[in-house]
Amino acid sequence: MRNINELLADPENKKIILSFVDQQVTKALKTYSSKRMDTSTLTARLLRLEAAVQQKEKEQDMKFHIFKKCYEVGVNYDLVKDIQFNSKEEAEKKILQLQEFAAAKAEKTFNERMIAEAPKPGAGEARPADKLAKYLSAEELLAVRSKR
Repeated sequence: MRNINELLADPENKKIILSFVDQQVTKALKTYSSKRMDTSTLTARLLRLEAAVQQKEKEQDMKFHIFKKCYEVGVNYDLVKDIQFNSKEEAEKKILQLQEFAAAKAEKTFNERMIAEAPKPGAGEARPADKLAKYLSAEELLAVRSKR
């Protein structure tokens, strides 16, 4: 087998070999260029990623602020977590409105219940001894009635 120097010594072989080497180098450069992104593409991509990260951080900050406000006011976070707010002030305002509404509703329900359960005059409520009749034996009931 002949070595490379002997092949390159012949002008025809040298021309063929150098042509083949040029083809391979050109092919390698094209492959490298196609797989490598240029700087403008990389810069634009990096800027988009940074903007997305900043947007995500802003959303997380808003969620944390809403969660903290809900905890301070006593509103269930699940009620407001899916609402899109434009600002922290708007979120605070809506959370306070929700808390006021819940407090008013609870007070109204409590008042209605108190009115419904309050003893009514002349409604024929049983005497205390009659209430005890459910729990006492006949002898014990006689003893309680005789003490009056």
